[in-house]
Amino acid sequence: MYYLLETDYFVKPEAFRTRLISDDFGYSPSKFLRGRHMDPRDAPLEMEAWERGANRDGLAELFLDSVPLFRDDFLSAIREAGVTNIEDFPVVLRNAEKGLELTNYKAVNILGLVACADMKKSEFTDVTGTGMIAVAFRKLVIDEKAAQGLYMFRLGQAVASIIVHERVKAHLDKMDFKYVSWRSLAA
Repeated sequence: MYYLLETDYFVKPEAFRTRLISDDFGYSPSKFLRGRHMDPRDAPLEMEAWERGANRDGLAELFLDSVPLFRDDFLSAIREAGVTNIEDFPVVLRNAEKGLELTNYKAVNILGLVACADMKKSEFTDVTGTGMIAVAFRKLVIDEKAAQGLYMFRLGQAVASIIVHERVKAHLDKMDFKYVSWRSLAA
């Protein structure tokens, strides 16, 4: 069984939102959606933690806004669960108002796009007319045979979607991460 990995923005305090401040080295947010290898870098990406509302100052374990950010303990747990197809890059996450300057997050590039949505059982709108990249799913069902037992990947039909195997979910559930949300993708 597979799950959609999401940040739970309804937990109190509500999580910050994040965005890339500088793209001096060509690491635009869209490059993190391609599922392809990216060259390593030493200089950290500069990210901003911004608020929309008075209670939005939570430091989530993962931010999936413009560039996926995983806190170091969350990234370690993902790897402990057997996920090997990820690259990580240093980040400085800032919020000037609150005086935050954090370096315990990494920008995460998930390698591999897998087109494994069961289009006959899923409910969707095909925004591009191609059945790929940006399909808007109302109900997403994964074809487990096509997913080939992979532990984590981006969905080929909706590249912003991060799909996680039940083994990874079970391992992360033991860690009691506060802001992690799962959506079951069973038929």
